[in-house]
This record gives sequence, structure tokens and C-alpha cells, in this order.
Amino acid sequence: MHVVPGLLVGKKVDLLLHSGGFSGPNFDGFLQLVKDLGIAERTGAAIVLANWSVEKTPWWQGWGLSRVIGRDGTLLARAENDLGDAVVIADVPLAAP
Repeated sequence: MHVVPGLLVGKKVDLLLHSGGFSGPNFDGFLQLVKDLGIAERTGAAIVLANWSVEKTPWWQGWGLSRVIGRDGTLLARAENDLGDAVVIADVPLAAP
């Protein structure tokens, strides 16, 4: 999230997929970093934060909290529940070619 967005500026990217285990006690800090860096605004891309899911709370951290962030940095959609499978759907307009 530090290097790739800078490479995408001006490239007409519509959607940036960030997948992996990133939630936990520092998730609010991660979201603040995404906001502070202005990743959505700088790249002009919506961001899909796709994380793994679990059926019951495990002993480890880093699951759930999947969401879609709009080009302007606003929350468009979020998984309703952090436990169990979920599909997150949001309308993300494509930029003109």
C-alpha cells in the first residue's frame, strides 16, 4: 500500500485489489493509513480490501473486515459479519476510457 499506488497514478486504474490478512488490533491504523495516503483519491481507483473469513473466532488475528472503498475514500460496502462466508457487492462506476 506504500509503493504500488504511486505507480498507478495517471494510469486510469478503476479498481485496486488488496488481498490478505491485514485486520487485527492495528486495522483502524491501516484504514487511517489508506485515508492519510489518499490512495483512492490519488489513483482514482476504488479499493477492494478482500480478507479471508473464518467460521468461528480463531486464536489468531487477521480475518474479516472485507470492504470496498470508493474513489473518493468513502466506504461503499462492507461484509455484514466478520464470521462466516460473505460476498461484498458495491456499485463502482468505471472511468471513461
